Amino acid sequence: MTLRQLANTILAAALVVATGVTLTGFVIWQQTRNSLNDVETLSEAREGALRIDAAIRYLSQIRLEPDILRGLALQSRRLTALLEKETHPQTPITRLHLDEIEMLANSVLAELETGTAAALDLAPLTEQMRIHETGALDALSLIIADRNRDIVARLQQSLVLLMLIALVVAALGFVAFWVFFRRILHPLQHFADGVRRFGDGDDSLRIAINGNDELSDVAGLFNKAMEQRAAYQQQLRERIKEQHCLYAILQVTTDDKRPVTEVCRETAQLIPTGMQYEDAAMARIHLADQVFASSNWTDASARIISPIRVADKEAGQVEVAYARRLPDQPGGEGPFLAEERTLLDSIAMHLARMLQDRQVRENLARNQRLQAVGELTGGIAHDFNNLLTVIQGNAELLEEQYRERDTDTAELAGMINTAAHRAAELTRRLLAFSRRQALEPRSTDVNQLIREMRQLLERTLREHMELKFTFSSELWPALIDPAQLETALLNLIVNARDAMPDGGQLTIETGNVQLDADYAMSRSEVTPGDYVMVAVSDTGAGMASTVLEHIFEPFFTTKDKERGTGLGLSMVYGFVKQSEGHVTVYSEPGEGTTVRLYLPRAAGVAEPREKPGSEQVPGGDAHVLLVEDDALVRSYTRDQLTALGYQVRTARNGIEAKATLEGDLPIDLLLTDVIMPGGISGHDLAKLAVVLRPGLKVLYMSGYTENAIVHHGRLDPGVSLLSKPFRRADLAKKVREVLDGTMPDNLARR
Repeated sequence: MTLRQLANTILAAALVVATGVTLTGFVIWQQTRNSLNDVETLSEAREGALRIDAAIRYLSQIRLEPDILRGLALQSRRLTALLEKETHPQTPITRLHLDEIEMLANSVLAELETGTAAALDLAPLTEQMRIHETGALDALSLIIADRNRDIVARLQQSLVLLMLIALVVAALGFVAFWVFFRRILHPLQHFADGVRRFGDGDDSLRIAINGNDELSDVAGLFNKAMEQRAAYQQQLRERIKEQHCLYAILQVTTDDKRPVTEVCRETAQLIPTGMQYEDAAMARIHLADQVFASSNWTDASARIISPIRVADKEAGQVEVAYARRLPDQPGGEGPFLAEERTLLDSIAMHLARMLQDRQVRENLARNQRLQAVGELTGGIAHDFNNLLTVIQGNAELLEEQYRERDTDTAELAGMINTAAHRAAELTRRLLAFSRRQALEPRSTDVNQLIREMRQLLERTLREHMELKFTFSSELWPALIDPAQLETALLNLIVNARDAMPDGGQLTIETGNVQLDADYAMSRSEVTPGDYVMVAVSDTGAGMASTVLEHIFEPFFTTKDKERGTGLGLSMVYGFVKQSEGHVTVYSEPGEGTTVRLYLPRAAGVAEPREKPGSEQVPGGDAHVLLVEDDALVRSYTRDQLTALGYQVRTARNGIEAKATLEGDLPIDLLLTDVIMPGGISGHDLAKLAVVLRPGLKVLYMSGYTENAIVHHGRLDPGVSLLSKPFRRADLAKKVREVLDGTMPDNLARR
């Protein structure tokens, strides 16, 4: 029975008892009241009988009075009326006596009224009245006595009934108290104990209440709450343990002084401390070709794995396992909690962040090294190229002069020229890798460029190597310096050839590619947009990941010293980056290598390429102002221009050149070095010259331009540059192009 039903039952019983007590009391009161009314009536009748007795005594002892007789008759009749409803057995006798008294009184009164009363003997009449009056009085006394006894009996019965009712009420109260204590107070005491122990931090108490009432439901809810609290406490302890584990791993992975192998080894030991079954848990980290396992690692019966992703590539994985069978966890993965999967993913994320941060720092350090090399290159390029200009130019002259007269001397001059050319090439590669060369980008048909290089590429490869081309039919034009792309492709072909000593296949592929924002987001140096892709793939030996990390570094090479300088790929990388492109390398040992160049798309159509012809040395008779601070270069260049027929005036710096420009001597072309001492650079001199002499042609020459006429790795619009070191043919051609206004357009933009 529920407490609600019990309360309703007790309330109904209380109402029944109250109703019974009320009805009983009302009945007793009504019966007692009726008895009291009867007693009062009888008492009044007895008083009337006594008055009758007094009247009879007066009549018998004193004299006959008509009024007394009338009163006697009236009183007898009144008493008879009072006893009309009385049901006592003596009532008829009493009424009979009273009737006789009334009849006798009326008889005597009638005699008195007729005057015959003197002849009557009144003594018998009064005696008869007395006898009847005595009989009536005795009968009334018996009736009154019986009525009093009835009242006393009823009162006794009422008292007994009231006592019984009191006992019943007391019994019901005791039962109600017992039920209240047993069903309410006792469970509440359990609740109080549970709450007190809960307040003391003990959640092990469970309230045992049997039944199906509300308190049992509350006890069940309390017990369930305690079980949930215990479960939550256990979960909280597990989460705290996981957080301690994660914090310890975070400290390890953010310690830059520790090598990666030590971090992975200690992380593998820490991971089991965050698991629910710590003593049975095992951990293992796979990173590249290395495996780091906890000391208790053995065959696993259940495991979960999280990949270590760096820049959207899987660099390894973290693994947690149990050697023995353990119960499955609700909502988890076998014996592993769902939170343990989250913990493992967080650990993998921390390891990935560590690897990525270290890669960023390594890249930063490498970039700083490259920048240092680039600054060093820029510092020596100017003077070194000046020297090479003189050496290469004079060696070329000597070779031409002694080719017919003295072959030995000509051969020596040729060797000097070849060495100078190789030194110039080395300098150009250094400038390319450091992104400090001056590019002349134009809208280029890459397919046509590669087709024109086909014979050169085939001669570069060995006979047992196959060269395959896959050209896109609708290839976009690329905004690049064609000559630099040719050099980059040649370097890639040479590397591919050296990677296939036993022969193989080399494939050159072109295509249109769109690099979206998602791709660029993971590669900070990439700008989303359209690119022309050139891929060079070989089937050679491939490279390990440790080699791939350094392939673009200058002077890094896996070849013999006689076969490579280590600048080929660094030059390719510098050219692509300076062209605002992107380069990727994919390689695996034994699977070959693929290098993809992503070149920026050019607007419009590709410009036609110049057809190669015989090398000519055009001359002229124009007036040239030559400005060069290096005496050897100035002398060499002046002699070459004079030999070509030009009228040459020289200046050692910008100040001397300014004075000449302010004069009235004819000048058709200003040929000036870019970097010069004296406060006026070649660029400043050119701006001054076009002001002093509008329409004057300007040709710069330099081995290292910095940012004077080159911005973002590209020549400024309308600028012509003769790169040092240069040959006589290069000088003659460039001067003629500037004077004739036939310089190719390098203003194409995406």
